[in-house]
Amino acid sequence: MENSDKKKENIWILEVEGEPKGSISLTRVDNETAQLGLFLVDPSLRGSGAGFKLIQKLIDFSKEQEYRTIILWTNRELEAARHLYQKCGFKLTETKRTHKSNKELLEEKWELFLYEEK
Repeated sequence: MENSDKKKENIWILEVEGEPKGSISLTRVDNETAQLGLFLVDPSLRGSGAGFKLIQKLIDFSKEQEYRTIILWTNRELEAARHLYQKCGFKLTETKRTHKSNKELLEEKWELFLYEEK
């Protein structure tokens, strides 16, 4: 937190009746690129539109900060999240195999291009 750019980065916590039920964060990669992270939604809220609203909040903030691209890394097995990313306009741009905790994973990089190239 101490090293964060408070004007260009943010974290949103979804609260329901005063209880944290989800989160999403945006961190600065460079002047034109931000990275989505910490995207979590309580299982009791899945399918309610809460995750979509969190992503839209992050996209709106990114546009206000004049980022051109938002990136994120996820795992192929996180199908519900991947579906949401696609619904919000993110495109799969890279895949790579990794080993973590003695498990082989297929990691994916998704990108959302906020503005057309001039």
